[in-house]
Amino acid sequence: MSHWRVYIEDFGKADDWCLVVEIKEKIVGAAWVRILGLPFIDICTLTE
Repeated sequence: MSHWRVYIEDFGKADDWCLVVEIKEKIVGAAWVRILGLPFIDICTLTE
């Protein structure tokens, strides 16, 4: 799983965000994102 390292290693930096969902004080879900820099748009997206 080394290809996932860039997304999860040292999570908690300034550009990392997490949303946790709780129901009755119990965590039932979570989502997280890491901002890596400028967005990437492939050439196919630009020509369609």
